[in-house]
Formats: sequence, structure tokens, C-alpha cells
Amino acid sequence: MESATMPPRGVAAPRTPSSLQTLRCSHVLLATNDASKLQRLSCKATNGGGRVDRRDVLLGLGGAVAGGLATSHGGGALAAPIQAPDLQDCHPPNIPDSAPDLSCCLTSRTGTEIVDFKPPPASAPLRVRPAAHLVDQEHLAKYERAVSLMKQLPDDDPRSFGQQWRVHCAYCDAAYDQVGFPNLDL
Repeated sequence: MESATMPPRGVAAPRTPSSLQTLRCSHVLLATNDASKLQRLSCKATNGGGRVDRRDVLLGLGGAVAGGLATSHGGGALAAPIQAPDLQDCHPPNIPDSAPDLSCCLTSRTGTEIVDFKPPPASAPLRVRPAAHLVDQEHLAKYERAVSLMKQLPDDDPRSFGQQWRVHCAYCDAAYDQVGFPNLDL
């Protein structure tokens, strides 16, 4: 005769209920491979010999670690925000030796005033860029015209295709350093 606490061979052992699972079953009958033999299983959370479910332990440890980190850093963010780089301090990008020689440094017009971005007023219509695979022919034609106009702009114009390429190259290939942290990769 098989024990009530041990499942028959080939049947998964019932999982010990956690404290989050408070449902109680009076008695459940489980069928084994042999249809004539039935087992009786109690589903009470108190059964299990006082064992603690490992998920509860991991959840408790994770909460303790998170709480400790939050209090040891003053309760705020764990990192300082990234500052804008010094645009005058540009060096060759961090690219493989086999890549062609690139200059990712941004060109600028002398005497050009930098204007901060101002979001449109809340009353302005919301502009949503559709997914590329869902655009119609009219939208695709507008996009191709915009790229063509960007490529025609002089290289020192910040709206030009070349300047947009340099921005991506400079920031993605570490041509600028974080202010105060010259060896930190952004």
C-alpha cells in the first residue's frame, strides 16, 4: 500500500502551498495510472511539516535587499542623471579597427544660438508617427521627400542628414565623454 504523503512513481509531488494560497480543500481524490487505486490528498496549507515554500523565501529576501538599497542611498534614485556632454571635447569614436576612419564630431556654425526645445501647447493636435509597416503610399512619399530635403541641406545645418548621422555616431560610439567622468561609457 502506498503512503498518503508520497505520490506513486511517475506522478509529480504536490507543491507545498505558499502563504499567498489560502484556499483549503477538504479532500481531493487523485487517480493514479491504475484506475482501481485512488489516493486521498489533503490540501491544507498547514500540512507540510512546517516547511516554508522557497518562493516565499526568495520574495522575502528580494524585499529585504530592495529595502536595504532604498534606505542606504537616501531613498532616492540610485544613479545621477547623465549630463549633456561638452560638444567642444570630441575624440575619435570607439569603433573596431577594421571600420573605416570616421569623424563623428558635430560641426557647428559660429555664433549660432542654441534654442531649447519647447513642447507644443496642449491644445495642439497630437501627432502620432505610424508604424513603418502600416504606412500608406501618401505617407511614404512624404517621408522620402523629407529625407531627400535633409540630404540637400549643408552639412553644418543641424537638421541635415549628415548632422543627424553624426549625432547617432557620436553618442552610440562614445565620441563624447560624460562631464566629470572621462572613462565612463555612455
